[in-house]
Amino acid sequence: MYNQAQFPILLAKATAIFSVCFCMTGCGHDPQGSYEGEVRDWVKWVFVGTLADGGKEVSVELTLRQGVEEGGGGPAELLLGEKNLNGKWLMDGAKRRLLFDEKVYFLTKDGAWYNLIAKDFKLANDDGKLLRLLLNKGRSTQRGIRVSFTFSADGTVLFDNNAGLRHEGEWENLANEIVAILEDDEKNEVHKFYFSWDQEDLLLKKLVIQMGVGEKVGKEFGAPSRKSRSSRKTYDDPPRFRLR
Repeated sequence: MYNQAQFPILLAKATAIFSVCFCMTGCGHDPQGSYEGEVRDWVKWVFVGTLADGGKEVSVELTLRQGVEEGGGGPAELLLGEKNLNGKWLMDGAKRRLLFDEKVYFLTKDGAWYNLIAKDFKLANDDGKLLRLLLNKGRSTQRGIRVSFTFSADGTVLFDNNAGLRHEGEWENLANEIVAILEDDEKNEVHKFYFSWDQEDLLLKKLVIQMGVGEKVGKEFGAPSRKSRSSRKTYDDPPRFRLR
């Protein structure tokens, strides 16, 4: 049996060993092999809210559908009480740009809420507060994309999805996160995928697009438009990638 004088020393050694083992299994270690997961993205968004206008509450419903536009965009419909507007939307950096009857609107995210802002006129409640909408997930529609990242010891990574898209790039370990970098020299684009460790799984936290988005990887993740010089998509519920 160990005496009391030895116990602090043994405890310190055990703590050190545990810390080393923990870091080896979940603190910045290198990925090796193919990690597969599913990225779910919306193909139809339905946002709802109310607008206080002239002492009355006006129901607001905004519907956006994913079209074939490069980098994200498609048909849009705006219901303001009994008024029905049809138009289109596209990504503009971190926000969505909407066009109805030649008037420009922006939809920006603010926590769990979304602010609908008009560019050239005031769109606000009677108290001056912004028009705020919530995403109605029950009426919205998602799609799932199976994706894999294969990490090699030489620093290369291969992206693959179930739509037949393959792209090779590089990866690096930044201690607290793994970054997969995919470049397209022809389009002068860079796509950076930021992962964090959860035990032996990789969680995709965000996708950063530099120099715009083309027909390659960024499009599959609903990323911003090519006109944006630098933009990002952060996942509220990070997709999980497991080693195959």
